[in-house]
Amino acid sequence: MVSISKAVDFFRIREFIGRLQTNAVVALIYLLISGIYSTSVFAFFIFIFYQSILILYGYLLNSWCDSGADTLIRKTPAFNEFPRKGIAAILMLLGITALITPFFFNSNAAITGIVAFFFATAYSLKPLRFKERGFLGPVAAALPQSLLPFLFFAFLMPLNVTAVYLSVWLFIKQLLEELSHQKDDLESDKKLKITTFAVSSGPGNINFIINLFFVVFLLWTIVPLFIFGTEGMFMAV
Repeated sequence: MVSISKAVDFFRIREFIGRLQTNAVVALIYLLISGIYSTSVFAFFIFIFYQSILILYGYLLNSWCDSGADTLIRKTPAFNEFPRKGIAAILMLLGITALITPFFFNSNAAITGIVAFFFATAYSLKPLRFKERGFLGPVAAALPQSLLPFLFFAFLMPLNVTAVYLSVWLFIKQLLEELSHQKDDLESDKKLKITTFAVSSGPGNINFIINLFFVVFLLWTIVPLFIFGTEGMFMAV
């Protein structure tokens, strides 16, 4: 019988909770700025559900596609504790749910959902496998975990400038995390001949790029405060 700890590792629950927590807090800030009413509260809970399904789908698909290589270095040993048919069934259920959920809402939300599902899938799955296609890799990993689900949430309500600003903020933050994650995995990915952006860039270059995007992140966070002030930056249009 599979233990709870192995199930936690299998679904990458620790990473999942951290990601969901950040996005949920930003979504709540957006609600406070835009005004809380019954429709917005409903949209928030739909967002939490959709974001959870999409993230878990992306994590599980990536583990499935990398399972052969990861087994060699025992990176995700819990993955091998589950039957392959069971994993395939869970993966299919998550994928179908992530794909069809946005279609229950407006056309903008549906289009955003399609794009998010595309990147969540194409990041890991061949023949596209964006994970090994240079800078597109971390971008493709970040989009369905940040900007796209948040835009889906914003499209459930009247869209305004604040939503665009916050979605880009989430994207830059997530992109930084993806670059840092690739940097941490650089040596193991090199041994396994997984040519991520960090592997192709090299240790020196990836450090420079991470520092560069950290500066971009700080500027995106701080500069609008000086230009518009707190009230001006978050004024709904």
